[in-house]
Amino acid sequence: MSPAQRATERPAGAIGREALRGEAEITTGSAWRGDRRALAVLLYDGYAKKSAALRVDREAALGILAEALDPDRCFVAVKDGRTVGIVGLVVGDTRALAFPFALLRRHFGALRAAAYSVPLLVRSWDRPSADEIEFETLAVEPSARHQGIGTSLVRRVESHARARGCRSVGLEVVDSNEAAIRLYSRLGYAIVKTRRYAFVTRQAGFGACHRMRKYL
Repeated sequence: MSPAQRATERPAGAIGREALRGEAEITTGSAWRGDRRALAVLLYDGYAKKSAALRVDREAALGILAEALDPDRCFVAVKDGRTVGIVGLVVGDTRALAFPFALLRRHFGALRAAAYSVPLLVRSWDRPSADEIEFETLAVEPSARHQGIGTSLVRRVESHARARGCRSVGLEVVDSNEAAIRLYSRLGYAIVKTRRYAFVTRQAGFGACHRMRKYL
């Protein structure tokens, strides 16, 4: 087996690094040496409307995201020493972003934590099958967009899924994110299900979530 093949075979929590067109790197797990806050900023800014709908102070949200994030379930894009992109995986019952009630209660108190737990509980109902990997977050820093980084992150997830013997890769995207839908469609993903969340859509700026899937 070649070194490149061995790198592809590494599990999600293992160290792995590969070049992106000679301009950026994708790294995962302990191979990434940055500050979790940098990833939290990417996620918060990448999902600004959703973040605003929760009415959580930005600094508080960044602190929660940094704690909730498991870098070993992510692939991270680094360019010129800066963290410029992230994609988080859902593998079985494990997620790149986990929000236990204790974490929410510590930041918001019991009542608000209970309110926030409802949509998070709904989110946890959809789990990938044993032969599928999903990604629930993909964000690229605005200054680094349109450089193929998002595409490369998706391709890296697909490579990882193949190495695990998975048959498909899935994701969710809101209907108002037309640029992301075009990207995923171009990469071979198709909408297989649409779900509406009326209690959050108005403030969050979308009408529904599309579940998309690509068979490998």
